[in-house]
Amino acid sequence: MGLVSGIVVFIVSFTGALYVFHTEIKDAMEPWRFVEPQQKAYVAPGVLLDTAAVYVENANATGLTYDGRGGAAAVGFWLNENGKRTFKAVFMNPYTAEFIHLGEPFAKKFDFFRFVMHGHRFLWLPEKIGKYVVGISVL
Repeated sequence: MGLVSGIVVFIVSFTGALYVFHTEIKDAMEPWRFVEPQQKAYVAPGVLLDTAAVYVENANATGLTYDGRGGAAAVGFWLNENGKRTFKAVFMNPYTAEFIHLGEPFAKKFDFFRFVMHGHRFLWLPEKIGKYVVGISVL
C-alpha cells in the first residue's frame, strides 16, 4: 500500500513542482508577447487597428489590449472561417505598431500545462475517481 501511495505522491509532487514554473516556461516559449520597454508614448490605437487589419482579411477588430510597459499590444478579431467561428489576435509593438505575431490564443489544441494540472489533481483519471485516489494517497 505504501509503494502505491508513494508513486501517487511522487507524481503529484513532480507535476506540482513543474506547474509552479508554468508562467516562466510559457514566457520563454512565447517571446512574441513581450517587447522592450521604451521611454516614449504608445502609438495611437487607430494606428494599431489599421496595422492589424492588414494581417487579418475580411474582419473587423473586436478589441485592443495593451499589456503594460513590457507587453505587446494585441488586436483581436472574431472570424467565420469555413463556417466555424474562430478568434485571432495580432500582436504588435505598442511603441512602433510593428507586427510581431498572428495567433489563435484560444484554439483547441493540446495545452501541456492543463495536462500537467490534470495529472496533479486527478492522476489523469476521471475527476470523480481521481480526486479520491489522489486525496487518499496523499493523506
